[in-house]
Amino acid sequence: GIYVALTDPDASILKVLKLNLKTNKFEQLGGNIHIGYIVSPSLTTSNGQIYISFNDFNNKNKVYVKKYENGNWINIEGLNVNASSTNIKAYGDKLYIALTPSSGANVSEV
Repeated sequence: GIYVALTDPDASILKVLKLNLKTNKFEQLGGNIHIGYIVSPSLTTSNGQIYISFNDFNNKNKVYVKKYENGNWINIEGLNVNASSTNIKAYGDKLYIALTPSSGANVSEV
């Protein structure tokens, strides 16, 4: 499918929309994902599952990863990092997250 991650400019709410090919309209997938100062939302799919990564500037640039499951967005726990930007990509049965540290270092990490 075709998916779009976006924030509502008035309320800083992160949402994912999916294109309905029958109606040719985008429809929200699940509920609101996060409220905050969202930076670098990134989507990927793996084995039919949809994942999103992003960071929240107002929460010390904490990186979040969520999975869409049974109509809801669930947190993927265990990633305790901060970054100024993130990008998620599925390759095979693994998820990779590229991070640019928020510390001002001129390096990136995967």
